[in-house]
Amino acid sequence: MQRARLAQVLLLLSVMLAHAAAAPAAVPAQFIAKMYTEVLGRAPDPEGWQAALNYFEVNGCDQTRLADWGGSVFESAEFRSLGYDAAAITLILYRSILNREPDPAGYRVSLSALDSGEALPTVAAEFFAAFEFARLVPYICSGASYSFGTLGTGLAIAITASKAGGYGNLTETDLQALLDSTQAGGSVYLQQESVVFLTQPLEIPAGVTLATYGLPPPREHALMARLIRAAPFPGPMVQINFHDNPVPSGSLRSIWVDGQRARATPFVAGAINIEIYGGAEVTLDSNFLSNSLGWSTVHSYGSLDGRVCSGNTITNNVITAYSSVHASQQWTDGLSLGCEHSVVANNQVVDPSDVGIVVFNAWPATQQSAVTHNTVLSSGNSAFGAYAFDPLQGRSAGTPDFTGATISNNVLWSGPNSHFIIGLAVGSRPWFKAGDIGRGAAAIGNSTAGVRTRLGAGVVVSGMDSATVQANVLDDVPIPASWTSCSIGGVLASISAGLASGSIQSHEDVEVNGCMSDYSSAASSAAGTEPHRSGAPSLGLRRGGQILRK
Repeated sequence: MQRARLAQVLLLLSVMLAHAAAAPAAVPAQFIAKMYTEVLGRAPDPEGWQAALNYFEVNGCDQTRLADWGGSVFESAEFRSLGYDAAAITLILYRSILNREPDPAGYRVSLSALDSGEALPTVAAEFFAAFEFARLVPYICSGASYSFGTLGTGLAIAITASKAGGYGNLTETDLQALLDSTQAGGSVYLQQESVVFLTQPLEIPAGVTLATYGLPPPREHALMARLIRAAPFPGPMVQINFHDNPVPSGSLRSIWVDGQRARATPFVAGAINIEIYGGAEVTLDSNFLSNSLGWSTVHSYGSLDGRVCSGNTITNNVITAYSSVHASQQWTDGLSLGCEHSVVANNQVVDPSDVGIVVFNAWPATQQSAVTHNTVLSSGNSAFGAYAFDPLQGRSAGTPDFTGATISNNVLWSGPNSHFIIGLAVGSRPWFKAGDIGRGAAAIGNSTAGVRTRLGAGVVVSGMDSATVQANVLDDVPIPASWTSCSIGGVLASISAGLASGSIQSHEDVEVNGCMSDYSSAASSAAGTEPHRSGAPSLGLRRGGQILRK
């Protein structure tokens, strides 16, 4: 029976391919990234990334090549080691191949096929052979972002979870009541694969941890309990330390927080996934955070906003922003850090459209956060920056002090069809011509992991005095100078202009000031708008989010 069905699938695939138009030449970089994040629960490693690019460079991009390479991911030892049940696999098939949430009827059919013993390669081949996937192929093979829900998608569906342990079938009211009734130091565990729909912010009380039972890591994200944005309310999905508690604040572990943004979903600036209001001992660990509807995925407040922060730990999270837009002020950060004492390590951020990880001014406190061993990948969405120190614009009565703050030993890279205007920005004068000049930040040992990366400038030091910028190795492919008003180069430092000083690796002395812009086709086609400039007025969304107080 299985052989006969597989033969039918292969016959259907061959017929469709025989009638398909010639494939575009572009490498489907965002498809590659999605197969890693949606199927394997992680960003690509540099070696795997390069091997996948080479496959499509040699073989071209069409439906059969996508099916061959994508099918190999499902058949990999890494995927088989995850031990997913049929429910988790079905969810992944829809999100990774059809680029949408499952519809109830289709989900039941595919789930039944797997439950009845049909082999995963056969079921995956059916998805790749589907007419719906054939319609996606031109978008995928264009090499540009094909977002999420390109051909339409419904709201995530509730899955009947059968896993033992944890609370299941909860409403948002039920979950908030459970959290509120839990004593500090306690935890609320949700059932694996359960879904909670949110129409207003969910608050995690002081000292309470919300987690999925068994603490599945991001590589097993399809087992995580999911928090789903079910309405475009203009606030975060999850709030931590909302009431300024001096005791250890709340934590989030092994939860899938999904903003449900899709290609056609209107952008809502304040509708981010997670907001941390300062706090003590806040932990955000091993979560899967996807498709924020707003200006960032995770934002933390610090002393600059009247929220003293003695410690946030943000580690081991996978963050995807495929549906964000690099145009029309609809861009999205990965991690936006206002807390002056943040430990940010081993996170993977894929396809942010503004900045992957940005460290804000914390005046009157000294910003001393450490950002290390993270990955920022631009696969289909271009971005203004991968990593940045941002003293902000007109927010301080004194010099923004970053002494002790570090961005070190991180990696960044892009695909062949997307780019960063700046890989590593030490100071934000490229964005703000009248912006404050900070002091003391250190950027050391960051690299592109040997991957050739499309950059306007690899490193820019502008808006930071007494900076330490050393041993950063970015293997750049310069973008055309016509794509941005900023200077193109390897390491640029605005020393003669009085905007930079310190211990700075070999560099060109160039003024980079109030120039941030992207006139590339990637920027203009992202939202069907005119090419745009990201200067002080444009970045008001991101900086505006920082200003808002609760």
